[in-house]
Amino acid sequence: MEGQMELLLKKIQEEMDKQTITITEAVTRSISQQMGEKFKMLQEQNQHLQDEISELKDKIRGLETQKKKNNLLFFGIKEDREKESNIIKFMKDFINNHLSLGIQEYEIDKAHRIGHRKSNGLRPILISFTSTWRRNIILKNKNKFPQGVYIKEDFTKETLDIRKSLQPKLEEERNKGNIAYLRGDKLIVKKPTDIQKSEKRKRESSFSPNQGSGTLSEPSSSAGHKKNCCKERI
Repeated sequence: MEGQMELLLKKIQEEMDKQTITITEAVTRSISQQMGEKFKMLQEQNQHLQDEISELKDKIRGLETQKKKNNLLFFGIKEDREKESNIIKFMKDFINNHLSLGIQEYEIDKAHRIGHRKSNGLRPILISFTSTWRRNIILKNKNKFPQGVYIKEDFTKETLDIRKSLQPKLEEERNKGNIAYLRGDKLIVKKPTDIQKSEKRKRESSFSPNQGSGTLSEPSSSAGHKKNCCKERI
């Protein structure tokens, strides 16, 4: 009788252990599923926040780039406190003396030295022009400034970092014989054959289809006929 009771208790214990395992597994699966759903929701929320942050960064970068689009940095101009008391006039005269562009003071929105004062008195000068057109003309003629004076575009820190990272690729493309340069934060690469084809198309487009044929096209109206007649008299 005692042995039967022990066997019965053993079977009950085994059944309880099985139920415990089943319950534990069910609870574990339920918790795991709930945690998985919660984790997935958190991931989606996190991704949404990252997208919003990335979008905001792009907008801020765009605003900063827009703000700097009319700016130029002048390096190598020795500081002269007396002359720079009116730095806009000083830089207007400096640019006109070397480029003869006839720039007026109202075309310079603001100008000032940047950075801490240096012993050599060569802090760069930041100039913001009122128009991108004027800024681009000066940039195109930058090689006309005296030796030791040079100008650069005013880029955001992020753009400067991107340009720096593109330098090895820029050199690589130039070593291949390609025409490569940086425009903003983009690397532009052109093959010499592409340049030649582009120049050929420009030359061909500069001639009209009838040019060189020695004949005039038929007038489409009496007004056109009069116009051609006038051309022939001339």
